[in-house]
Amino acid sequence: MTAEQTVKNFSDVMKSEIKTAHKARFLGPYKKRLSALVKISRDHGIEPIFITQPVLFGNAIDDVTNVDLGRLKINDSNGRLEWEILELYNDATRELEKEAGVLVIDLAKDLPKSSRYYYDFIHYTYLVSFLLKNFNGASKTPSIKHLTK
Repeated sequence: MTAEQTVKNFSDVMKSEIKTAHKARFLGPYKKRLSALVKISRDHGIEPIFITQPVLFGNAIDDVTNVDLGRLKINDSNGRLEWEILELYNDATRELEKEAGVLVIDLAKDLPKSSRYYYDFIHYTYLVSFLLKNFNGASKTPSIKHLTK
């Protein structure tokens, strides 16, 4: 890994301040949009299914390349902090399961942080797409974790 690909670690205080500011500015409107999608869907006789967003970067070592995915440069940040920010949105999606009874496939938790499942940092491979395509929604606790081992 080159110096251009890694960035310094943020202090816990800095990370907390960045995440708090992000929550205050963006998370409320995001949750409102999710709730509106649920209402619109149900008003039209559609039961929505949500999927949390997985990414390759985060607090892990890639088992294929042995790269520390938390130290990768992502935007002007690092993989660890960017994952923690994305998890704020994933948490909001998970909360819908409890608040609105919406089925949530927690792909962000189930999909291993391994480059074998991603084309790049964000886009997962055809294999993962195939597994999701063939999910029938019958399970109340859907997971693909057992299929990725």
